[in-house]
Amino acid sequence: MLLGGRRADGAFWYSRDCGCLVSSTYYGGALPDWLREFNDTGPASSYAGRDWTRLGDDIALYERLARADSFPTEGGGTDSVFPHSLGDTGFESALIRTPFSDEIVLDAALAAVRSGELGADAAPDLLAIGLSATDAIGHRYGPFSQEAMDNHLRLDRRLGQFLSVLDEEVGLERVAIGLTADHGALPLVEQLAAEGVDALRLSTEEFWNAARPGIESCGSGGTAEIVDSAAGRNLYWNEAGLSARGVSRRDASRCVAELLRAQPVVEEVWTAEQLAAGGGRGVALLFENSYFASRSPHLQVQFRPHVYPGGSTGTGHGTAHDYDRRVPVLLAGSGIVPGRYRDVAGPEDVAPTLGVVLGLDMSVERDTRVLREALLRRSE
Repeated sequence: MLLGGRRADGAFWYSRDCGCLVSSTYYGGALPDWLREFNDTGPASSYAGRDWTRLGDDIALYERLARADSFPTEGGGTDSVFPHSLGDTGFESALIRTPFSDEIVLDAALAAVRSGELGADAAPDLLAIGLSATDAIGHRYGPFSQEAMDNHLRLDRRLGQFLSVLDEEVGLERVAIGLTADHGALPLVEQLAAEGVDALRLSTEEFWNAARPGIESCGSGGTAEIVDSAAGRNLYWNEAGLSARGVSRRDASRCVAELLRAQPVVEEVWTAEQLAAGGGRGVALLFENSYFASRSPHLQVQFRPHVYPGGSTGTGHGTAHDYDRRVPVLLAGSGIVPGRYRDVAGPEDVAPTLGVVLGLDMSVERDTRVLREALLRRSE
């Protein structure tokens, strides 16, 4: 839905409940004919009982370009080595954490193209595809696992097949392509530790429990009375509780921030008042840009690099550290100049850039830009 926006003709996604693609009544009362026909083939059923094995036979190559196959905190702690079985029951859900879920989505996208509803006339069509297997596999096995490597090999091959069909059905000379990602990820903590990096898993429940006496002191009351939530990286005050004790939120936040900054796992703490005031640079500016007064936490903790506060297995993201923020931005096709460009860019720049390629009159929102260095000049 985010890719399509409010005015999309349709938004469709894989559902583990049926092993098919579904939609919302927001987009109409019934699925389009091409999607009903696609679902009738049982897109998930062909994967029942199947194993996810390595695409290539050279295990040494996987070990050299990725890492050893098994770490105890991969795969939920129980499913850390190839092959990975989908099973005969429950495979509809298991598909989501394998490359096969993206295969189903790309097959559905091809069905949409072949239906004649896309690329059939001079009016531009937008086909936005979210390929989510990389996310699920990265969380479960880590971004440098053999599973992540194999997923990318399979995705590369399937994207090549997808583009070949686009060339046959539409003609790539009539297609502009943008490819990016929504985030990076922290490598598996145990892999980093084996490489000599000071990395650790952190129980945020224990972190906040240890901070409780200090929080109570700063807020002049028990945490149950002055704190609505303290979990993960965030703290929300109970402002009525603070007020009843004659303590301002600003003062309480400053006090707790000072205490938390002294913890060895903490790099920085941002208060709502700091972020609302603005004027920050570097990482502070990133936090300011994401601050929304009515929803954002009253304190946000930035843990030091390579601290994972997300659980006992797998890995995640969500920090301002480079490994969570670095993603590719790839553009190709009509109107794009081949080359590698080193200026700062992000996923938010893809839409305005494609808008220029299509000749659309679009406003450029704050903190986005048109990637003009990658575009053909109008005279060309």
